[in-house]
Amino acid sequence: MGLVACAILGLIALTLAKTTVYTLTNRRVAMRIGAALTVTLNIPFTRVASADLSLNRNGTGSIALDLSDDTRLSYIVCWPHVRPWRMGKTQPALRCIPDAERVAALLADAAQARVGMLADPRGLMRPAVMAAE
Repeated sequence: MGLVACAILGLIALTLAKTTVYTLTNRRVAMRIGAALTVTLNIPFTRVASADLSLNRNGTGSIALDLSDDTRLSYIVCWPHVRPWRMGKTQPALRCIPDAERVAALLADAAQARVGMLADPRGLMRPAVMAAE
């Protein structure tokens, strides 16, 4: 019975790994998670308070996103794409990323660029600090 349970859990893990897509854009992190019922989480950089990188010895790792206080997500809906044992305030996480250090640098650069932009009244984006010409 134990081997059957382990085989079922292994199959579930493989299915989730194959169906999960993390997308990093210049405005947000999009997480498409789930096998049978797919959920897409769009997390704008303006809602991310911080990001924590956890590296493994082989270079893979996880990036947990700490969201601002007014943003709440369900732990059960996001599981297993959450930071473990943080149930009070759910922190969505990009889990088991190959070359996680490089991805964390890309995330930091994209977030810094996005947060450094201000909305123009016409809806256009411009840098918050303009260089002197």
